[in-house]
Amino acid sequence: MTKKTTKKADQYNDPSHNYLHYWDGRDYEHAAEELAITRLLKGKHFKHAADIGGGYGRLCVLLKEYADEVTLAEPSQQQLDIAREFLKDHPEVNRKLMKADDLKFKKGELDLITMIRVMHHLPDPATEFSELARVLSDDGYLILEV
Repeated sequence: MTKKTTKKADQYNDPSHNYLHYWDGRDYEHAAEELAITRLLKGKHFKHAADIGGGYGRLCVLLKEYADEVTLAEPSQQQLDIAREFLKDHPEVNRKLMKADDLKFKKGELDLITMIRVMHHLPDPATEFSELARVLSDDGYLILEV
């Protein structure tokens, strides 16, 4: 049974906005997030990681250091189009169009989930939290940045 999602998640499909360029001059922010994730995951390895709402895949290359398989799960087709170019040297990173309230993963399929800079887009994240809990393995890790 497929769940019907009712939330609109196309704010990053505006052709006048390029999220990749948003990061121009924000290297310190990106570096701080990479540092935090690196410290949290030090010494750990995962089978399948997913960056939920990961934009153009900014953190997916880092996640590849910790997981056999990495999926960028993003609701914006424009972001996935940018990801095609950004991740061109990383064809092993899966890119999937999906929303956080209707994740196309099996129950317990993921043992690492990151959801960075997404929460402010979710006015009532109860459904998203249920989905995260459903797809995360019992011993999995969720890194949620608010």
